[in-house]
Amino acid sequence: MPFNTTRKTIYKGVDSVIGFDVKNQDRKPVNLVGYQIQAVIQRVDQPEFLLTKPVRATDETAGKAQLMLSSNEIEDWLTGYY
Repeated sequence: MPFNTTRKTIYKGVDSVIGFDVKNQDRKPVNLVGYQIQAVIQRVDQPEFLLTKPVRATDETAGKAQLMLSSNEIEDWLTGYY
């Protein structure tokens, strides 16, 4: 699935951990063994990417992963939807 349709909230001034469940078209977990996952973040209303960062698999066979965002990485982002 090339995008995430679940709303995630992050706050400035603190490190954030965002969890993901990677699933196929049948909504079954994707085995992530051997895959490298990247998160690409951009504002909804602008075409340029703000951040591209590796996502760490936390349970490869169950399709679970985490994105770690440090407060420094997001300190210049405007309030809004990304």
